[in-house]
Amino acid sequence: MNPTRRTLLRRGAVGASVAGLGGLAGCLGLGGEENPVRVQQTNIPPNSGGPLVAEVVVSNVADHPVTTTLYVTAKMEDGSLVRDREITLDAHQTDTFRVEFDVPYDEAVKGSLSMSADVRRD
Repeated sequence: MNPTRRTLLRRGAVGASVAGLGGLAGCLGLGGEENPVRVQQTNIPPNSGGPLVAEVVVSNVADHPVTTTLYVTAKMEDGSLVRDREITLDAHQTDTFRVEFDVPYDEAVKGSLSMSADVRRD
């Protein structure tokens, strides 16, 4: 491989690494500390006649209590809705949080529906 090509590949790899770290910024807290709270599972329980609800199982893997923001997104045929909620978990605690949307469950499940959740430290 010629030296010019090697230099370009090395520069490209460094640029890709820096860009990849930028994608992780939402998972990092102040001072570069990674958020120890993880979303384990997101469910849409049946709720005929009531509102659309997400049940999100979240765990804190740290040795200390953590307060973070839980973001839940419902993607439906006619758009997306996002709800956020501040949550606090004790050290090594796992808990289920219910997040309610202003959409009737029966309407939401008529078309395509997906639910996702994420946690971010502000």
